[in-house]
Amino acid sequence: MKDARAESPALGRKTFEIEPVRLREAVRTFTVGKMRGERVEHNGITIWNDCYNSNPEAARAMLDVLAGTPARRISLTTAS
Repeated sequence: MKDARAESPALGRKTFEIEPVRLREAVRTFTVGKMRGERVEHNGITIWNDCYNSNPEAARAMLDVLAGTPARRISLTTAS
């Protein structure tokens, strides 16, 4: 999964004709919402929380992130 923040200025210029300099601060300070690709550290454990209104495509993307995490990995998924 690519880091969208790295590509956002170029996309903004190409798609919306916005100069990258105008986007840099917004992109630099961007954070995801709670439970949407949220990275949490707890007792030395990294938790990737992507459970808010997730869908199959988002779940696959987070599994890609998890696969690229250099550590023991556990995925917990549920269905409703």
